[in-house]
This record gives sequence, C-alpha cells and structure tokens, in this order.
Amino acid sequence: MQRQSLSQSSVLGCRYFCIHDHMVTPALIKKVHAKGMHCSVWSVNQPDDRIKELFHWQVDSLVTDNPSMALPLVERLTRAR
Repeated sequence: MQRQSLSQSSVLGCRYFCIHDHMVTPALIKKVHAKGMHCSVWSVNQPDDRIKELFHWQVDSLVTDNPSMALPLVERLTRAR
C-alpha cells in the first residue's frame, strides 16, 4: 500500500507525503525524499525517544497532539545538528 500511495503521489505531482507514525520506516523516508517530496509523520505522541528516532531518520516534519512535549525536543535536536 505504501508503494502504491507513493507512486500515485508522485504521478499527481504532490510535494508532501504524510504517513502515519506506525507505518513509517527509514527506507520509506528515503524513497519519499528521492521523489523530491517532503515527508511528514502524523500522530507522533510517544515520548522523546520516538521523536529522536524520526529526527535521525531525517523526517521533515511531524504532527503531534502534544506540541508542548515535542517542540522543545525538536528545537534541541535542530540546534545540535
């Protein structure tokens, strides 16, 4: 399903590819980037470790129900780059 969705997104000229947190993998993020798209992961509500993992996988953005938890961590990770 992911492969089909990514192919269809590319054919439609999409610039963003949004995927649920439970379906994302490092390989998928690489494929999304290879097609020139922004990769966003949604409903990232787990503790810091998951956000760190996604950051290291080079996800472009994330959507969370708890921005007060996520934003300080993302800012620290970005500064450390």
